[in-house]
Amino acid sequence: MLSNTSAADCEREISDLCHALGSCAGAPARLRLLPAPAAGRPGWRDGAAVSRVLFPVDTDWVGELTFSTSGGAELSEAGRRAVQALLPLAGSLLSAAQERRRLKASLDWLRGHNAALRQRTRHDPLTGLLNGRSFHAMARLMSRQPLSGRVSALMLIDADDFKGVNDRFGHPAGDRYLKVLAGCLRELCRPEDPVGRIGGDEFAIFLHDMPANRDWHEVMTARLGDRLRAQVQHSVAADCEASVSVGIAVCEVPRGDYVALLREADAALYAAKAGVPRG
Repeated sequence: MLSNTSAADCEREISDLCHALGSCAGAPARLRLLPAPAAGRPGWRDGAAVSRVLFPVDTDWVGELTFSTSGGAELSEAGRRAVQALLPLAGSLLSAAQERRRLKASLDWLRGHNAALRQRTRHDPLTGLLNGRSFHAMARLMSRQPLSGRVSALMLIDADDFKGVNDRFGHPAGDRYLKVLAGCLRELCRPEDPVGRIGGDEFAIFLHDMPANRDWHEVMTARLGDRLRAQVQHSVAADCEASVSVGIAVCEVPRGDYVALLREADAALYAAKAGVPRG
């Protein structure tokens, strides 16, 4: 793998070579790459205050070695021959540096591409929350972690009468509704709490290391309802009613059977929704 150290070493070698070339020529030297089509033919070019030589590096690039002669110093024939002898080394170093840049650009692109793939694989594309598979995998692991005088909880959240929202305001409005709900859930939780969209209008939160009393459950549910109503009326429609049903399963000890915990939360959600009027 390309490392920052190897790239720095290559730049240092080029700098050292410039010093050596400058010593041979008796004038300060600068080395750089130029695009081959625009650089011109290889060979020496002498100007009023500059002498330079172009030499091939690869099919796409040409090396340019420039000597400053503004102080009146001129390159002797011996100096030119010494420089000419070192040009293959200069070409190799420039080629290696360019290859490192190409590899780094490719690695950066691959890292970004892989990160995007992981994002699409693990997250719901509409809301950006964990998808069902990723959420359950993370919640399952967290449910097995030890507790000390605290509890863990699995919360299932379902949007009430979401079909009515779609039927009345249209599917784009329904998508905005789900995004608002996802944002409210994320704001309500700690950064380390997994939050997922596990179905069409069903969401889930896993809370680890919570107080043993149940007051936080009622407080969170009330805050969620207040935030959701305010934000839905702002982002979807002023007359769009918004509410959720919540089912929760609390465990006071590590749970090896996550499926049973999920079943308890689902039963609690079903009971909560049983009292919700349908539009």
